[in-house]
Amino acid sequence: MATKGRTIERVVYITAIAGLLGLNAYLFTNIRSDKAVQADTEQRMSEMDSLNVVLDLKYNNIVDELTRQKGVSSVQDAYIDSVLADLAERKSDINGLLKSRDVMTMEKGEAERLLKAASAKIDELETDKQEYITQIAEMTAAYEKLSNDFEIVYSNYETEMRKSKRLATERDSVAYLGSAIMAKNISMVGLKSKGEGKEKEATKAKSADKIKVCFDLVRNGLSAGKQQTFYVKIIDPNGVTVQSTESMYKSIPGINGSKKGYTASLTVDYKGDNSDSYCVYWEQNYEFISGTYTAEVYHQGQLVGSNTFDFK
Repeated sequence: MATKGRTIERVVYITAIAGLLGLNAYLFTNIRSDKAVQADTEQRMSEMDSLNVVLDLKYNNIVDELTRQKGVSSVQDAYIDSVLADLAERKSDINGLLKSRDVMTMEKGEAERLLKAASAKIDELETDKQEYITQIAEMTAAYEKLSNDFEIVYSNYETEMRKSKRLATERDSVAYLGSAIMAKNISMVGLKSKGEGKEKEATKAKSADKIKVCFDLVRNGLSAGKQQTFYVKIIDPNGVTVQSTESMYKSIPGINGSKKGYTASLTVDYKGDNSDSYCVYWEQNYEFISGTYTAEVYHQGQLVGSNTFDFK
């Protein structure tokens, strides 16, 4: 009986040992499997982290590089803004592929394909960046060419405008000068009043109490049929322009007469048919001096005739 009891006890021990060995083998196998799963998970997470870092670096680099290209023209800026918007959308799509909760629940093969696809899309960003830069460079070159062409055209336009204005000024000047009416047969005599409105010619300075200047106007079709103003300038033997209180502070208007004083002016209806003859008078309340007097006639600021007269 004692021998049989020991045999049973040995069997129990052996069975228990076998069970423990089996349990250890099972636990060892599970531990190895868990470690493999953990290693695979860590590898996926590491790959995702790396891809996220690479994505951020490449995206930020592209955004910075494209943003620096702005400021050349509004058209180019609008194009760059559209490219940046497209890049932001593509980055969002890649971020969606790299979400950890999606990748962690996938089979290993599927996860590897997804990570590979995300990596390829990141590489596409770099490739497309070069295409964007090339397109922007072409747009910049085209804009600069257009700007240079515009500057040339605008410079030529300004040159032509200045030339046109100069020609118009010259044309107007020629027309203005061409409309000047020449005076001829200019005469100047001294007069002495005799009473009852009668006058006689005086050849001596001390006998004259006024001077009469008469002139005829030459025919000029450009000015015919219009009112015309003439300025008469009498210069005494001392070279002084004789002037009235009315004309003392006035000057002959026009191109070359803006600083010339005058003795008298008259405005006439110019017919332009060689029948225009006019006279002006100068009277002073002191004695005329003897010597040579000069009479000058001005029209349109131009000296159109002159003559001299000697008072004894």
